[in-house]
Amino acid sequence: MSNPNDDHLRLLSDAEREAMEADDNDYDPEEDNAAALAALGRGPLDAEEEEEGDEADAAKGKPEPTTPTEPTETTAAPAAAPAAAPAAAPAEPTDATQPTDAPAPNPQPAQQPSGYRAELPADYDAQVKANKDAVAAARAKFNEGELEQAELDAELDRLQDERDHLRDMKTRATVSAEMQQQSTHQAWTATINGFFEEAAQSAELGIVDYRKDAAKQADLDAMVRALGAAPGNEHKPMRWFLEEGHRRVVALHGIATTKKPADVQRKPDASAVVTNLADVPGGAGDADPVSDEFAELDKLTGLDYERALAGMSEEKRDRYNRLG
Repeated sequence: MSNPNDDHLRLLSDAEREAMEADDNDYDPEEDNAAALAALGRGPLDAEEEEEGDEADAAKGKPEPTTPTEPTETTAAPAAAPAAAPAAAPAEPTDATQPTDAPAPNPQPAQQPSGYRAELPADYDAQVKANKDAVAAARAKFNEGELEQAELDAELDRLQDERDHLRDMKTRATVSAEMQQQSTHQAWTATINGFFEEAAQSAELGIVDYRKDAAKQADLDAMVRALGAAPGNEHKPMRWFLEEGHRRVVALHGIATTKKPADVQRKPDASAVVTNLADVPGGAGDADPVSDEFAELDKLTGLDYERALAGMSEEKRDRYNRLG
């Protein structure tokens, strides 16, 4: 009975059989595996790790654990988010003051973005280097015979856990920075939309419809960027940049503004105010008619007083006695 492979070969042309024989002769498993890894986007294996592994295998004749890999640059945390949103906002593309289609009616001053926050420790790079140095030291001791294979395995496992923790820290810091950046961008966009709505209607600010006037919007954009780059403005609220930039645009184009009317409360006429009870009718002031009626009588003494009192009517005398 014929071999199935021979049957297949008989169906091929001479050129195809020669190509298959050449492929069989050139086959290299390691080279083909490396090519397959590269095609998958994983890249070649770490040459340094292969070298170290070969040395360990030659010394002990046993396979060595994989060296902990260092956190890749793709998970590196970006620069820390700015302390104040306005400093980041002017650094947007040329349309930094271009609003979105959903204006915010009541923009608020810049607030520190809340929510998930994670930052790398100040000595993060030093920790990564120390971990890498510890791996190299453990391998050196193993090669010199100071460590057994089991001891090396345990040490490398511990260092790998440490390296994984460092990588997780960097990933969390990256996610946190991206979330803060997104929150800041949303707040900045809302502030722009709200200010544009107000500037288009408020005569106190100087009416400018930035959505329709591209030239003035470009001027405002330039003013905001300049203010954002100026030292000392890092912690200014978002709206301050827009108000200050708008004030300069208004001055540049000579746009009229109106002052806010002062809140002056009407003061009562002081002459009509009763200051004390003496000025109240019936009080003890100089204008009291009852006191004036007996003023002359009170000045008399002795016999003159008795005669004047006797000459009064009984009703008047009773009224005088009630006063006394």
